[in-house]
Amino acid sequence: MNKKWLLPAALALAVFMALVGYGDFGETVDEIGGLPLRYLFAGLGLASANYLLRFLRWAFYLRVLKIDAPGR
Repeated sequence: MNKKWLLPAALALAVFMALVGYGDFGETVDEIGGLPLRYLFAGLGLASANYLLRFLRWAFYLRVLKIDAPGR
């Protein structure tokens, strides 16, 4: 088993916990909960569009370079 990810994951968790302890976590959750639902859907839509555009860009690059990458 590859354990190279263990130290970075532990450091990321430690930083996250430090930020949660430093900030007011309850107030942050309340503020996020108070946002209109359309903002959540807009964010999800933009993120999905981002991934779609990234896929199309790579498909274009592979076609231009004449690289045949088989799908799964």
